[in-house]
Amino acid sequence: MTRSFSITVLVIGAVLATATCRDPTGPGAGRTLWSVAGSSLAAPAVADSTVYFASRTHALVALDTRTGAQRWQAVAGSGVQPPGENVLVIGTHVIMADNALFGFDRTTGARE
Repeated sequence: MTRSFSITVLVIGAVLATATCRDPTGPGAGRTLWSVAGSSLAAPAVADSTVYFASRTHALVALDTRTGAQRWQAVAGSGVQPPGENVLVIGTHVIMADNALFGFDRTTGARE
């Protein structure tokens, strides 16, 4: 099944975001399959059955595309500067720009 991922941003004194997975085809087209509250302005990166988000708390979060369950979370940069916004999947690595470039193992979240 092909799925679409998005971040819905709501501004009420602070920036809040919700990661949402929707079924784009079939009889239930457009229905929400799962939704996870969070805080991010970045577009997600998807590889195989995992979607990766950069959070506003300088963390990289990996979610299962089928259920929305968190697989792992890893800290990238620090809170001194604004958090990074870009996530890139290259082979077995996830790269996040957050005051510097940080690399993580796609499966475990271990920092490389």
